[in-house]
Amino acid sequence: MGPLSVAIDGPAAAGKSTTARAVARRLGLLYVDSGAMYRALALKLLEGGIDPADTAALERFLASTKIDLADRGGETQVILDGEEVTERLRDEKVGTFASTIAPLKAVRSHLVDRQRELARDRGVVMEGRDIGTVVLPEATVKIFLTASLEVRAERRQRELAERGRAADLAGIRQLIAERDRRDLERAESPLRAAPDAVEVNTTSLGVEEQIEVVLAEVRRRSGTDITGFYRFIRTLAIGIAHLLFRLRVEGLEHLPLAGGFILAANHASLLDPPLVGLCATRRLGYLAKGELFTIPGLKQLIEAMGAIPIHRRGLDRRGLEAAKRVLASGCGLVLFPEGTRTRSGKLGPGRPGVSMLAAESGVMVVPAHVRGTWRLGRAILRRPVVVVRFGAALPPPAMGSGRAWRDELRAHADHIMQAIAELGDGELGRAGSAIAGSTSPRSSLPQGSIPPRSTTLRIRVPAAFRRPSS
Repeated sequence: MGPLSVAIDGPAAAGKSTTARAVARRLGLLYVDSGAMYRALALKLLEGGIDPADTAALERFLASTKIDLADRGGETQVILDGEEVTERLRDEKVGTFASTIAPLKAVRSHLVDRQRELARDRGVVMEGRDIGTVVLPEATVKIFLTASLEVRAERRQRELAERGRAADLAGIRQLIAERDRRDLERAESPLRAAPDAVEVNTTSLGVEEQIEVVLAEVRRRSGTDITGFYRFIRTLAIGIAHLLFRLRVEGLEHLPLAGGFILAANHASLLDPPLVGLCATRRLGYLAKGELFTIPGLKQLIEAMGAIPIHRRGLDRRGLEAAKRVLASGCGLVLFPEGTRTRSGKLGPGRPGVSMLAAESGVMVVPAHVRGTWRLGRAILRRPVVVVRFGAALPPPAMGSGRAWRDELRAHADHIMQAIAELGDGELGRAGSAIAGSTSPRSSLPQGSIPPRSTTLRIRVPAAFRRPSS
């Protein structure tokens, strides 16, 4: 199973772009506008004066063209041959020419290959007209958005008005109807819903309702909902935590709603791993030291909760491959970059293994800080406050090789530890000296953008565990 992929198809003005962009942000995935990629090719063809009817010239053109997509502050930018061209693609002449070259077999074949590469490299939300049927037939989730012609025409008219362009509603309706006809009748990749796609009629839905419908389907299809034994153990742990201390959780808006991600936390107490999992609203896997799996009873329990044995002497390639399978399945993975507990509460240096795993899996890293557990034994009778705080997601480092890449992984690990320290309520001053080799500020690393859902976790405690206040 590869990274989480969401295919959103549908006719013009059905709400694909708005929905796909918002879903990608909330999942922490790359938003891929397949239409923008066609417009990028159209832009280069127009500027180069190349006639797409000249088959030989078109093939040479495609072989020398490279289109990349980059996430910059939650917005997807189109990179054409190393140059950022996003704004230039909005030109109406470019859009018109793009619809002319889109049916060409050579053009579609070239871009389909590139779009599949993007989906293999990292999780994506991709929208278009043939994503679920042709581009990503094995997508994790397939959505087909529809709406009445009248509503789609009204939406397009409002969109044009927001750009300062007045347009006649009847004319827009005719253009959309003609576009529908061409899309349905074209020989190459006609518009149609995949057999296993979920059809969503957006005629009477608001934007937020559309987004929530798609997100609910992503959670259902990706298997990341909390169910069964995992839910039972989590409820039991919540009750025990309530008896022992007062738990406060902040920053839940930074956890992706679905898809694989790494949750990197500090580690001062044996309580930290279960606490992080208790506070997260997603099912998580864990990297746990191999010695724990030799204890009868405990082995079965932690395996049921998603623990993966990792042996700390040398590189445990088997453990890392198991971790990558967890991330590829769409689940989060908890690990501790320091590699061991630091009982004093101060942070130690991060190991580059977490950054290598993020690079190879193409997933975001969410920093987390747990405060108050390392002294819990001394203060348990006073029910101390324990704080679990999640921070803004950090993008993975780029793949590479050699010494330069190893240096980049170490710098990325330093960024992660810096982010964890900054979540620690002023611990940065004490922890900063322990972060070996941290040379660049955290702000220099772009962060993911996931809109807020909640800033504080409100835990419903089972009545049997409620402790009367005294």
